[in-house]
Amino acid sequence: MVILLSSPPAQAQSNPTPTDCGLPAGGVIVTAVTYTMTADCVLTSPLVVEESIELNIVGGGFTITRGSNFTAYSGSDSFIVAVPSGGRTPSVALANVTLDAENKFGVSTQLISVGLNVHSLTTNFVSFLNAPSGAWGGPPNGGSWSLNNVLFRGSRATLQSVESLATDSGASALTLNSGSRTLLSGVVFERNILGGAALKVDSNANVVIAGCVSDIANIPRFLQGAFTGSDSLTPCTAETVGNGHRIETREATPQPCGYPTGGEVRGTTTFTLRSNCATTAPLYVTAGVTLTIDGEGHAITGDPAQIPIYIGAGSRVNLNDVALHGVRLINLGHIEGELVAFYPPLTNRAITSNGTVNINKLLMERLDFTNL
Repeated sequence: MVILLSSPPAQAQSNPTPTDCGLPAGGVIVTAVTYTMTADCVLTSPLVVEESIELNIVGGGFTITRGSNFTAYSGSDSFIVAVPSGGRTPSVALANVTLDAENKFGVSTQLISVGLNVHSLTTNFVSFLNAPSGAWGGPPNGGSWSLNNVLFRGSRATLQSVESLATDSGASALTLNSGSRTLLSGVVFERNILGGAALKVDSNANVVIAGCVSDIANIPRFLQGAFTGSDSLTPCTAETVGNGHRIETREATPQPCGYPTGGEVRGTTTFTLRSNCATTAPLYVTAGVTLTIDGEGHAITGDPAQIPIYIGAGSRVNLNDVALHGVRLINLGHIEGELVAFYPPLTNRAITSNGTVNINKLLMERLDFTNL
């Protein structure tokens, strides 16, 4: 008697199953798929897109974050990871969705990519928020991204990277790599800080400007590198951008006491204090701007959150006869001062500087100063 043994048929690979929010919590995408979100979603691992697979996410206005139990894929803590093979490259389309990194993960590692390592990306009404320790990545050599109505807000390099600003430091929001092609239309860069710039453009990167592009309160500067037409960009004027987010950072306007509650200093400005002033938000002195604060013996008071004044590359801040309580300076330009006092509450340095500082008659009460 002959017994024939047969193996069970191989199970076909399938995509990960969506959770109640309409999107899987992570996993490998093996066939083309469209996920429609019905609520905010939390990832426990990246969405990995293989070879020539197409992944479409229709966000419905909702937000994707990463959970505290998030597990990286091959060392990447990106939201979406592309795995090209044999010249076949994945593609991703995002619409009406927010990706919020919440300044989590990689916070002690400079310039770790927490974004989208994807060759082909198309976005419409998308917000990328709060990437820590570096940028959202960018199209690799041979990649093509189309960014339509997109907000990059609140991304930052680590404070330690202030040391490398004099060299070729990476982007805080987006890097356009050599050999890539990127279309920008209705793109707003807001409050992306440290690193070399919010947007870094490598040589031989092809940048196509098809609509407005806004630079709002990016420190130390908006652009590192160059692309044709960057000197004549048209700012966006819409009240909302990306996934319905309102532009938050407005031009700094003084209160009756003479100092603003926060905002962006966009041109040569003098604030003269008429009384003590409280501030509740950072002040952004953008690249190439001169700001003078005449304290007239009064104080500017922050809170235990250590309200910073960010001073961009090529900018200058003049401080005269003023006391700063719970207000710290992060300087990438030049500080000039006379009769300046720093007081707690501050748990970090009163001044962190990769620029120049010249203050005559400086008082620091239980604080320190570091010129990197």
